[in-house]
Amino acid sequence: LGHEAVFCIERKSLPDIAACFHTDRFERELQRMAGFRHAFLLIEAPWSFIREGRARLHTRVNQKALAEFLAGLPFRYGVHVACELDRPSAQRLAASLIEKYLRNVLRSA
Repeated sequence: LGHEAVFCIERKSLPDIAACFHTDRFERELQRMAGFRHAFLLIEAPWSFIREGRARLHTRVNQKALAEFLAGLPFRYGVHVACELDRPSAQRLAASLIEKYLRNVLRSA
């Protein structure tokens, strides 16, 4: 509580990110996230699945183009991208990021 304007995590499944990464709505979401000091996009899929195009998606998206797009997010928007094996792993990483953020904020206060 009280850090909503500084820290954010957006968690997406691979089908979600594949379906929306080229939309205006997602572009607006990334622009909003760029305003945070600490912004993370957690994807519930291994990076190798995205990079090598091994995921079975119900969309015709070019997964290599998706990988290039995601790799550019830290430079275009300041949004860090993390990929985890599945939803439970992504949830654990989200909890860990929140804990580390709070620990560092409290230490510097």
